[in-house]
Amino acid sequence: MFEATSTRFIKAAFVVLFLGAALFVVTMNLFDPARAERMAMLEHDHARMTRLIEREARETERLERELEALQTGLEGWHETARREDGMILDGEVIFHFPRERE
Repeated sequence: MFEATSTRFIKAAFVVLFLGAALFVVTMNLFDPARAERMAMLEHDHARMTRLIEREARETERLERELEALQTGLEGWHETARREDGMILDGEVIFHFPRERE
């Protein structure tokens, strides 16, 4: 029930020391000069990542348009097959003419 004055004083001193230490640590981290450098680095990285995401979004839109064109018409499939794979339709004949040497 009753505490000695010295015990209350010791408990109060520990609480004050703990709060003081916590305040010191927070203050040192807040005013750390390297904090500004880290913040600048993070802002730079954020801007770079934003540009990268925007570029990838444009590329995705382009590929989606190309896919839509390929899915909606046979011309798209035929053109892609001819251009990229060298394929031809049934009944088509390919003529190769030799180049003249100069």
